Amino acid sequence: MDRVRLIQQLYAAGLSSRTIRAVLPCVDSGHATPDILDVLVAERERMSVGISDLEQARAQLDRIIMLTRGDGPDDCQALKKEQSDAPEKARVVVDA
Repeated sequence: MDRVRLIQQLYAAGLSSRTIRAVLPCVDSGHATPDILDVLVAERERMSVGISDLEQARAQLDRIIMLTRGDGPDDCQALKKEQSDAPEKARVVVDA
């Protein structure tokens, strides 16, 4: 694996520079101390939780997109509710 790309991916995944510095020798040697292995497992679990949270947020966005896709505010229940509750002057106008 390209070392620079690996470092970029690990940073993007939220690993600290200290953790990355500790991991790189393991990449080279193919071996890790029990302490480093514990850190790697904990980081993977943290990332898995983050991925799960992102997947849930994406599912919610998919739901919102599905509910709001259409010709205008009549297709969005939230806007319908907002507009029915709002005074006449404050009604929201949405262009399609």
